[in-house]
Amino acid sequence: MHFTVESAALINNIADGIISIDPYGIICAFNPAAERMFGYSDVETVGKNLSILFPNSIESNQKINLNDLLSNDSNNVNHEMIASRKDGSTFPVEVGMSEAQIDGKNMFVWIMRDISARKESEAQLQKFIAQITDSNEDLERFAYVCSHDLQEPLRMVRSYSQKLEQYFENQELDENAKKYMQYVAEGAKRAQNLISDILTYSRLDYENKHEEVDLEEVIELVKNNLSVLIEEKQAKINISNIPTVSANRMAMVQLFQNLVSNAIKYNNTVVIDIKAEETADKWLFSVRDNGIGISKEYFNKIFVIFERLHKRSEYGGSGIGLAVCKKIITRHGGQIWVESEEGKGSTFYFTLPKNNT
Repeated sequence: MHFTVESAALINNIADGIISIDPYGIICAFNPAAERMFGYSDVETVGKNLSILFPNSIESNQKINLNDLLSNDSNNVNHEMIASRKDGSTFPVEVGMSEAQIDGKNMFVWIMRDISARKESEAQLQKFIAQITDSNEDLERFAYVCSHDLQEPLRMVRSYSQKLEQYFENQELDENAKKYMQYVAEGAKRAQNLISDILTYSRLDYENKHEEVDLEEVIELVKNNLSVLIEEKQAKINISNIPTVSANRMAMVQLFQNLVSNAIKYNNTVVIDIKAEETADKWLFSVRDNGIGISKEYFNKIFVIFERLHKRSEYGGSGIGLAVCKKIITRHGGQIWVESEEGKGSTFYFTLPKNNT
């Protein structure tokens, strides 16, 4: 390869450092970007051994072996190396190495880029990830402590409110007194359920062991768990083409139980269709119901923890079920969304990758 006037001008103006080296490791060309990168002028480097720039990576006066440099498909593959400036400071560079014919001679052309900023960003990212991991572990421990420490006094409140009801059962109390005792018992029960839900949600990140899970068996288990509710609402559940997937079994039970119980909760004559479709790299699941439907403006809101679209007096629950579903699917590398129209039912879709470990 012979450098024309045009190619020489391009090399001199390019932002990356470019040097050419002979088979003995002697620098033959040094462009302006390399001068700025290393702090050397071309006069100070041309004719010198490459080890002046990479003292920790290359031994001086050692012939550079063409096969070694270009082994393992090194040609056109970037390598990370530690370079040294004229002032002795070191910095990381990304080097692209190519063999070239220049004026009839075998040469190497190295294109170098200072990646100090990128490395610093990567280090900051790793530090941030470590902080987030520590924070999540702290939150999980906090949730456990809250659950354990708060459940006991709430159980005591419920127990003594029930004892008070029994104590005053045969005594005449005005309506306000009865109502207040009922409020205490119901409030304690809701608080216990809420704490239990928070603990369930916080633990999802720590229960991620995958195995081969027959989802048809999972749905049968869910139907058994919800048998009382299913019988009460005379719900009919149809399933079609349900596969075996690599997933966390308990998480799959939670996922389908939340989706099915939701479909039953918001309907009186319930028909639920659960099916799966196979694509090249994932499974697409749908859980369709004939319930009250959801307005489009709430499609994203329903997946936010503790968000409710209805009053507690209309429909029970803490508003955590769909947030749990979203977290489970996200942890499994999939996506979840809803399509619905008010008065015409809802269909919840979610995906699970085929190769999920």
